[in-house]
Order: sequence, then C-alpha cells, then structure tokens
Amino acid sequence: MVWNWRQSDWPDFAYDSARLAPLESRLLHESELLFGAFAHLDDSEQRALTVDLIGDEALMTARIEGESLDRNSL
Repeated sequence: MVWNWRQSDWPDFAYDSARLAPLESRLLHESELLFGAFAHLDDSEQRALTVDLIGDEALMTARIEGESLDRNSL
C-alpha cells in the first residue's frame, strides 16, 4: 500500500466522481439513519454510543497503520 501523500501525483491526483457517486449516496443515506436513531436515545445512551464509536474509530485507525490494539487498552 502506498500512502496518498507518497504518490507521485499528490496532491493533484484524479478520480472518477461518477464512480464514487453511489458510494457517497449510500454514506449519506446511512448517516441520516444513524443521526435519526441517535436523536431518540437519552443522554446517557448517546454518551455511551459516542464513546463506542470513538473507540471503534481508534481501533480502525490503528489497524490501517499496521498496529493491533486491544479495545480495553483504549
């Protein structure tokens, strides 16, 4: 894998926006569902979900960088 910033055409790389459009649409739709569901949670449930999501993001970021973290270590 080559990081974006190490590619020869960085930062002027090209992409096909038509190819990305369905993925962007799906992301927006699923984000709207998440925000709608989130609004129906009470404050403590919202905080717990937020902590879980931040933890998941940390684990995925570490994995992308080649590190393996234990969820309990966060």
